[in-house]
Amino acid sequence: MAFALSSGACVRTTGVDLGELDAGPEYGCDFIYASCDQTSIRLQSPHNAWSAGTYTLALNVDGRAGQCTLSVPDPPPTGTVKGTCSAMDTAWTLTQLCPQPETVCDDAGACGGFYSPSNCFPGQFEMIVVIAAHGRGANYVSGIASQVAIDLSVDGKELSHEWIAPTVKTTEPNGPGCGMCTNASATLSVTGG
Repeated sequence: MAFALSSGACVRTTGVDLGELDAGPEYGCDFIYASCDQTSIRLQSPHNAWSAGTYTLALNVDGRAGQCTLSVPDPPPTGTVKGTCSAMDTAWTLTQLCPQPETVCDDAGACGGFYSPSNCFPGQFEMIVVIAAHGRGANYVSGIASQVAIDLSVDGKELSHEWIAPTVKTTEPNGPGCGMCTNASATLSVTGG
């Protein structure tokens, strides 16, 4: 029996008319949307504070070069500041740190994580770089990186020059037998941010 992850659900696909697929509850699958086949790199500064300025990030992802810029205002706004990147498969953000969402369940037993932006930590941020998969068929390129070179600077002052090897992890976010999801991640401490 084969399983596929479809719209965050576990779907039985073998021996079934594709017009009449049985959804996951028969198999005990959750309905969690998962972003797969990508690399996330968290850049953390001391005390989670980042100075105002224009940040430049030069990347080399398994031999593919790219560059991003991100402007941090003074003071940084609440929420997220988005950077711009030369590669369509790369995103860079400055994201305010918030506590883990509290899990709340309704009377029907449906549970979810909820938080209010007002609960986020004032003045505490991390930078997040996401390298996603892109292309189709023969042009498909995985977003899972084995080596990433990072050159980070602010207003021309170098903050970090590192080679990192992200850790690859495969999970089953919708439960056992409900589709595999593989991602890579790394955290890089940056001084002088």
